[in-house]
Amino acid sequence: MLKALLASSVILLLAHSAVAQDPVLYGITASDLVEIDRHNPSSVTIVGPHGLPITVNGTIVWGPRQLVFHKREQRLVSIQNEFHGSGVDQFLVEYDRSTGSASRLAVLGNSGTVGLVESMEYVDHLGSLVVSRRPRSGSIVSRQLYTLSLDGVFEALVANGRDNDHGVYDSCRQLYYTADANGSGMVAHMDLVSGATTNIGPVSPEFAWTAYSEIDDLIYHYDRGIGGLWTIDTIGGFGPTVNTLVGVVGSSAITGLAFIETECYANCDNSTGCRTLDIFDFLCFQDSFVSGDPYACDCDTISGRGVCDIFDFLCFQNHFVFGCR
Repeated sequence: MLKALLASSVILLLAHSAVAQDPVLYGITASDLVEIDRHNPSSVTIVGPHGLPITVNGTIVWGPRQLVFHKREQRLVSIQNEFHGSGVDQFLVEYDRSTGSASRLAVLGNSGTVGLVESMEYVDHLGSLVVSRRPRSGSIVSRQLYTLSLDGVFEALVANGRDNDHGVYDSCRQLYYTADANGSGMVAHMDLVSGATTNIGPVSPEFAWTAYSEIDDLIYHYDRGIGGLWTIDTIGGFGPTVNTLVGVVGSSAITGLAFIETECYANCDNSTGCRTLDIFDFLCFQDSFVSGDPYACDCDTISGRGVCDIFDFLCFQNHFVFGCR
């Protein structure tokens, strides 16, 4: 019966093309959570004031930075920094996407004690936030990477001896990119197990606040010099990188970027890219269904979780026809 259903569906499925829905690009400023049109960045919509305090130490302004969408928990979070004379107090905060208001999730500690948290990104295959933390040794800055839970627990992950000012995760290829904005100016992908780092090309201007779009297969980053939004094409993760200015962002200075994109459930095997569906995704689901994999059996839960039946198969077919939108 399953094979007959598959055969009867193939013609329809192959003839149907998936249309991607635009992702939402969020940004944070000193006062607000905003939405940025990634095609026309001069068009910015203010979601609302986040209500976080801003503190100043000389020429350095401390406040929210490093905006990230935690996919597993479906939370939009950032680091909040507050200077208090003896160092920078650091917090993990969450944003309400309907009002922009921020609330504290965890205390991360003072920079004088735990080091300054610099980059932060969500890494899909770890299901966790990954941050770089800076202890300074002489004139050399080497930031080790840690996982960070939403309740503020750091666990050492890997070190590569580099600055690691900024990090961004390519969820299509499961590649973590890092950059030393104060040093080589190179983008590199980094093995999060061994720390092995491979340069793939330069970035210009300075690699700053970043976010990766699966739909576009591009890294977006903010240029603090002119307030511009740039894209970086990594050419499939191998380089050389191609940097393109999209336009100047129509808001006050951005201190973090994050994409929220719809998940593509039907992309079972990822063989042709994370947003492209083909018959192999359908065959992959069939194999998962036969083996009783929860991925397949929990598509439809009308008969209960973990129960594989025809409703799960029809559920997947509907996802496939709908596409990666």
